[in-house]
Amino acid sequence: MWVKGKTVSGFLTLDNSELAAENLPEVLNTLKANFGNRLTSGGEFGLNGDSAAFELRIDEIRITIGYDIWSGAFIMAWDSSGNKIIEEIESFLR
Repeated sequence: MWVKGKTVSGFLTLDNSELAAENLPEVLNTLKANFGNRLTSGGEFGLNGDSAAFELRIDEIRITIGYDIWSGAFIMAWDSSGNKIIEEIESFLR
């Protein structure tokens, strides 16, 4: 189940503690299906023993999708424009 929250910076995040890192491709496929060519890769990728994350651009707005041992899978905004994208994502993630 996806739960909306806020980052320390005050921007929106969607977290799903029931998902593991290996579920990220499925989450990405759902985003691709809903955003189509509005979604592009941001090129940034990070990985360590407890977390993995990569950057996306939706309408040229930076979003991070990832996994960590505290949140499970997450989708995170970096600014107020990203908050609008997170709200849109929330509307189709159940």
